[in-house]
Amino acid sequence: MFGTGWYLASNPDFVQSRNHSRWQPLAKCSIPLVSKFARLMLHPIWHYVRVGEQEGKTPCIFFDAGKYLAANPDIRESETNAFWHYIRSGAAEGRSGQGRMELNISRLNLIRTECWDRLGIQEISSGQLPEEQPVTGSIAVHLHLFYPEMKELFIRALRNIPRPFDLFLSCCEDEISTEEFRSALPNVGRIKLDRVPNRGRDMAPFLAMLRKEFTQYDIICHLHTKCSPHDPALRGWRDWILQLLLGSPKQVSGILALLRRDGKMIYPASHPKAEPDSVTGWSCNYDEAGRLLSRYTDLDIRQFPIIDFPHGSMFWARSEALQRLLTLPLTLEDFPAEPIPPDGTTAHALERLLLVLASDVPGKAYRIY
Repeated sequence: MFGTGWYLASNPDFVQSRNHSRWQPLAKCSIPLVSKFARLMLHPIWHYVRVGEQEGKTPCIFFDAGKYLAANPDIRESETNAFWHYIRSGAAEGRSGQGRMELNISRLNLIRTECWDRLGIQEISSGQLPEEQPVTGSIAVHLHLFYPEMKELFIRALRNIPRPFDLFLSCCEDEISTEEFRSALPNVGRIKLDRVPNRGRDMAPFLAMLRKEFTQYDIICHLHTKCSPHDPALRGWRDWILQLLLGSPKQVSGILALLRRDGKMIYPASHPKAEPDSVTGWSCNYDEAGRLLSRYTDLDIRQFPIIDFPHGSMFWARSEALQRLLTLPLTLEDFPAEPIPPDGTTAHALERLLLVLASDVPGKAYRIY
């Protein structure tokens, strides 16, 4: 129930003190027992239980200890940890968590099922993809090459697309040329290269390059050179995603067939170590996502207390599933300048809105694992 991503984003003072803690060197110790204990001492849950609640910090988006204790004086008098009481019995007794979002955790599984149905999510393993079959329709691939040194990795992945496609490249450096892609990719047709400012991560270039182009294509794939340098545990995340989305010609053929059958979006399941908010999926992006929805759409964020999304923001989709996203009137100035935190910005909010913005489009959002 504890929102690690929410807690870190909401408490920069804790993050700063943790970065300078005496436990940090020990967390990298080669002795497993020592490093494990040190990581425990650095974990936000330990901080919250020890001092965070008394300092008025909130453990997740759907619970506020201060408001909960004010609304329930009997709990305050018992000196029980408020969040622990809410988890153990408060929710089942009908007490509100008093958080930024109203979420009845005693009905959590039912609410998750309802929300996933609303988003059209269906899980599928890579082994359950349809058999190869003739697939028609035009394909566009957008690749944001923030790290130009990874171009060979993506060229190898793009070779697995068994049908003709157009390639839209965006990069922030001058080290990329269209010729090296054209000579290495036998199925590539048109190639467009844009050099863009380092702003809005992969989402801003995606919007800028495909906004006027997407109606020409039936299927769109979005990729970028994800590195996650803030967390060494996520070093293999990009390869995990590429294996699921572009692992082989047979894999891609199955994905294309699924999109032509009843899929509106196909995206990778979350990496086992990349789940900052396992309850709601929103982490610290709920407020920004709500602002974007209320300003630009008729959708109400309260309809989506629990979400899923393409973790890492790479996916295949039918173009109509991206129409609402790609027609948002956002410019580069709507995205904060670098450096930005690893979560909680406009780009991160858009990532979490990918399925929400396509929720009224017929078809299924296949979560592939």
